[in-house]
Amino acid sequence: MRGQGTSTERARGVSEVTGVVLLFGIVIAGAAILFVSGSAVTETVQDNNEIESAEIAMSNVDSELGSLSMADSGTGQQLDLGSMSANDAIINRTGQIRVSVNDRSACAATVPLTALEYHHESGTTIVYESGAVWRADEDGGVSQLSEPGVRYQEQTLQLNLVNLSGTVDDSTIDVQKNSTRSAAMSNSVRNQLFSGSCGDPDDFRNLTLSVTSTYHEAWQRHLEAEFGQSQVSQAGPQTVAVEIPRSMLPPEYDNRRNTVVDFDDGQLVTGEILSEGTLSMAAAGVASGDDDALAIDKGEGNTYPSSLTLLGSANANATTHEVEENAPGDPLVGWNNSTMTLDDGSTVELTHEEPIYEQQQQWNNWTEEVPTNETLEIVFVMDESGSMGDDSKMENAREAAHDFIEVVETTTNGTEPRFSVVGYTSNAGCSDWYRDYHRGRYRYVCEAPSPANVVEHHPLNTDEEGAHDAIDGLEPQGNTPISQSIEEAADILQSQGNSSNEQFIVLLTDGQHNVDDEPNDYVRWPDEAAEQEVPDGVTLHSVGFGNPDDEILEATAEATTDGEYYPVSDSDDLSETFEEIAENVSTRTVYHNESYNETVLVGIEETTETVSVSNSSQFDVNLSTTRTLTEAEAENLSVGDTVWVNGTESLTIDENQSVSMEFTVQRFDEASNSTYTTTVPRTVEFSFEDTVTGEVNDTVTLENRHLDTDTTYERYLLHPQATLAVETGGSATTLWDGRNLNNWTADGVTLDAFESEGFTMADGEETGFQPTFRECVANETTGGTVTIDGTDYQETYCTGAGSTTMGDAETQVHIYGNDSQILANASLSWQESVREMLDTPDGQYYRETPSGDLYTDLPCDNQAIVVVEATDNETQTDANNMVFLAEVGRCSEDVEMSYLVGVDVSVVSTTENGTRVVAAPPVADADAEALLSVDQPAPSTAVVRAPARERAV
Repeated sequence: MRGQGTSTERARGVSEVTGVVLLFGIVIAGAAILFVSGSAVTETVQDNNEIESAEIAMSNVDSELGSLSMADSGTGQQLDLGSMSANDAIINRTGQIRVSVNDRSACAATVPLTALEYHHESGTTIVYESGAVWRADEDGGVSQLSEPGVRYQEQTLQLNLVNLSGTVDDSTIDVQKNSTRSAAMSNSVRNQLFSGSCGDPDDFRNLTLSVTSTYHEAWQRHLEAEFGQSQVSQAGPQTVAVEIPRSMLPPEYDNRRNTVVDFDDGQLVTGEILSEGTLSMAAAGVASGDDDALAIDKGEGNTYPSSLTLLGSANANATTHEVEENAPGDPLVGWNNSTMTLDDGSTVELTHEEPIYEQQQQWNNWTEEVPTNETLEIVFVMDESGSMGDDSKMENAREAAHDFIEVVETTTNGTEPRFSVVGYTSNAGCSDWYRDYHRGRYRYVCEAPSPANVVEHHPLNTDEEGAHDAIDGLEPQGNTPISQSIEEAADILQSQGNSSNEQFIVLLTDGQHNVDDEPNDYVRWPDEAAEQEVPDGVTLHSVGFGNPDDEILEATAEATTDGEYYPVSDSDDLSETFEEIAENVSTRTVYHNESYNETVLVGIEETTETVSVSNSSQFDVNLSTTRTLTEAEAENLSVGDTVWVNGTESLTIDENQSVSMEFTVQRFDEASNSTYTTTVPRTVEFSFEDTVTGEVNDTVTLENRHLDTDTTYERYLLHPQATLAVETGGSATTLWDGRNLNNWTADGVTLDAFESEGFTMADGEETGFQPTFRECVANETTGGTVTIDGTDYQETYCTGAGSTTMGDAETQVHIYGNDSQILANASLSWQESVREMLDTPDGQYYRETPSGDLYTDLPCDNQAIVVVEATDNETQTDANNMVFLAEVGRCSEDVEMSYLVGVDVSVVSTTENGTRVVAAPPVADADAEALLSVDQPAPSTAVVRAPARERAV
């Protein structure tokens, strides 16, 4: 029947419907799966792009903060977070860096680590932490995007750290550097590490650097690359440490390899050598011949330059000689009194001198500064770095440039001057800061990732108003690429100028060149750029103010033709300096020569005449002669005896004479310009002289005054000759070329005449001193006296030495280190004491206890006092000392340990309405962190992670 199918047909009909439904379901399910998987892929791509953008933005933050750390106090900067949301960024305290000397807590300093963290919802964190940029992935791994400011360079630990604090309220953060806190924190670290005993090279063993950080894994890899894997170890759950032994440091900081010496390590028995660099001496000898000695042995074969300085000597014996005198007294005078007649006729030649004149042509040479007729081409090279925005610097610079143009325009006589304006800065940030050695010292340079911003604001032409407008458009920003600006100025003069014109470059800067925009090449300094780029004949004048590198700017100007450097102390003086330069370039020197007639003395004419003299006069002549009794006469004659006084004497008689004469001379008449002859009368005075000679034969009766018969005593203070030799390793050398060290009382000889004498000590060798005293066989008095028990003794000095009077058995040598009691015998009242010898113009080398004991008090422990004591003489008890200052090797205080660690901590904070906001409270610590507590701290801020986006399933 129709409409009634079989069961098979019905089943087939059901099967077709079911198939259609299943097919439709499969299509729907596939579309859903495709939608879900496609959404996941799209979101992953979006996450990767956001993270990559954050990495770039955080690298720019690193560059900007690096530039800010090099800037002056109060300098501000903007940090652009790019696409990073302010809600996902936070400033946190992430750990600390600790440096210690010899693992001593008293010699340790700690600096907090802070970080700007960006937490992406995917679980990845991009971090700026004190100079480093890290990436922390969700699986816990940390990788390095840029290295931190902890470096090991030239055997020195360098710490260049940025301490960042504040809050993040926007994608653009205003930050400011506090130079006062930065300097205080840096100085606190240095003082904590190397003050007092912490900076003593004698005790130095190692430096230890430990870093505690949330990102310790990346720190460990960085430190292993800097110091070597064997020097780095784990010191805690989040702490990695580096031990820098003294073997990795310069030799002067290693007490085994340097020449630092310390007497203060105790005493040493004669002949015994101590190791480990301990310098000591023999115990003060008690028996005769027991001399002290010096010894040192660091086991390194070192040699130690040493010196000995004479501080004084007091070895002398007082002697008295009785003398019976029967000597001549006052002189005997004999006379011849008579009258003599002078009768003489002679002639005298008299000379008259007369000047001769004539007219001659003379020249007057002078110079004058006049406006130049040449065409001037001037390129202004103006600093547009960020520091030009401080203290009206840019306003004063613009005003000075305007004044320069006005002076040139009003001064020149030639064609119109041509001006160009170039501004220079660098906004690319820094991929790295490094040091470059130039002109005798290191200078810091920013390695820029892209070229510097050197802009030609106005081309070289006569458009004065255009030049003024370009100057008004200068704006401060970025770093200071001086070399690149010089190259640009030179290119403008060569491409737009005419070398036949007078060409000038006027360079202005308030800072120092610090941009290297060619990372694969060495930095080119401005003086090198000027020498290589500026053509011959082009003059570059440089002007520096603010914080310039005077040495570089002066060398830059001098590298060009007639270039000069103009240092300016204050930007308010820029206009005056620019006007001076403008007047120099717009004027020229004109030389003038003018002639005139002048009457000139050309010679002297002499006229000589002979004058006759005749005179006859009588004069009273009194001739006398004087003699003294001989010693023989004085012993054999008595008062009342008569003796003869004989002799021949002369007397000179002077008479003044005058005579009148006439001379014929020539004179010059200036009015008629002619010469004429005239007669000149003159009266000439002269002296007439004659000598009268006569014999004296007279008898004199002796009186008491002619004879002396007294008994006298001659007292002398006699000094033997003393020399000193130094003996090292069995070889002896006489010091001061064998000069008499006991002879400094000689006339004109002082202690200053004995300069310090050098000798050398070596590891493993004993050094002693050998004095020698010789009899003085010839003496001379100095004219001075010494009073002993109320009696004056004549001071003498030795002029001839004889045989040895005191050897090793009669002398002792004592050596005293710092703060040692001096055991020398007491001096007599008339002798110079050891105390007086130790009180020198260079300082007092002793201290005295209330009981009168003397102890050495020396500036450094590598010094010692050497006392030579001689045997007392037969009649007196005295010390007979000679005293020296010994100095061996180097003083530990001369080794400046602070150079081992270079510290530069920059304190940078965000600003909100002009108020500093601290991200976390300071840690209670005796180290540099305490300096952060000056401001009121805000509550501690915990790490906040952004919530994850809901994902489709």
